[in-house]
Amino acid sequence: ITQRQAVREHLYERITALLPEPFQEALDELLEVKGGSLSPFQRLKQPPGQSSPKSMLKLIRKMERIEETGILAIDLSWLNNNYQRSLTRYAQRCSADPLRQLIPERRYAVLVCFLWHTYRDTIDYMVDMHDKIMTGVYSRAENQVDEEMRKRRKVLQASLDSFRTI
Repeated sequence: ITQRQAVREHLYERITALLPEPFQEALDELLEVKGGSLSPFQRLKQPPGQSSPKSMLKLIRKMERIEETGILAIDLSWLNNNYQRSLTRYAQRCSADPLRQLIPERRYAVLVCFLWHTYRDTIDYMVDMHDKIMTGVYSRAENQVDEEMRKRRKVLQASLDSFRTI
């Protein structure tokens, strides 16, 4: 148990060492509630919503917010993926207040893993949402073409009936 705890502390310290002071301030700002009812951290945790252009723009803003923190410049390839997911799940379960109360090293490690994971998930959501939007547009266009063809067939059939009668 002592060794496991020592390894965790080392990981937290190593991640914090990778963060310059402005990045740490940007991470702390995510946990602050300014004027609204939700912190930026809580907004990042919100689900993408129904497939629509409005939701797609919301996902783009989420990605831009993550990019503004500068976290994407940090290489976490050395950190075990399972441990990254574990820290991400911890962040997803917590609100901003419990995260604010963590020691800075652990808070930064949790937030860095959460932001990386959220960024990758957001890209996946965007691809999926784009596919759904395009499929919907294609289906509506196909239905409109089919409806127009039915109307033209009816007009053509009526014209042929009139021609036969004449």
